[in-house]
Amino acid sequence: NTVLAWTPTPRVASVADGDAARAACVIPSNDVATDDPTRLPENAVVPSYPPLPATLAALDLRGNGGLAVFADDSGAAMCLVQLVDGAMQYAGMVQFGADELPTGQGLAVESGMTTGVGSGSAVSMLTGQAASADRVELEVPGLEPITATLSNGRFAAWWPEPASSDVTTLTGQIVIRSYGADGTLLEEISWAGAGDGKVPPATDPARTTAP
Repeated sequence: NTVLAWTPTPRVASVADGDAARAACVIPSNDVATDDPTRLPENAVVPSYPPLPATLAALDLRGNGGLAVFADDSGAAMCLVQLVDGAMQYAGMVQFGADELPTGQGLAVESGMTTGVGSGSAVSMLTGQAASADRVELEVPGLEPITATLSNGRFAAWWPEPASSDVTTLTGQIVIRSYGADGTLLEEISWAGAGDGKVPPATDPARTTAP
């Protein structure tokens, strides 16, 4: 199965959605990848990761896929899930330690990556911090503006990539904007992506702070 259906605006995640996302994403964590192979997509290759961070910080659901972001003092994890026959299944993950996370309260990217999903398809994922924002929007080349899920001071979004995309990098330069409750632009950053899924140095993104 392939994540294809997508919308630029996410739907609101329920408590049940969060529970299902954790159940799907815990599969590759800490040597439990074979505990319940029926929850994995057919022929899935699942590496072993450290245990998931304790808190589900954000869950971006749109179309028939989702991006779950888990975080605690140990670090954070992005876990891609897809809906198959009404059930959430693990589709990919990247984890990063606390020392890789940006500091401060401003708009900042934590991690972004593109990964293959199914045969000939790819999706991109992006998450970051926006503690003072009421809304975060992404400008991605070739797509209409994306409204990110914003929860617990973090934003998260996923989107489909062309079948010909290099599955190691995000496509083009992404512009991320945060807005206040009254619609005022708070900050804008440009981010060109990182092929290994790591966070670029804090000095890398071109940052514009609205006056």
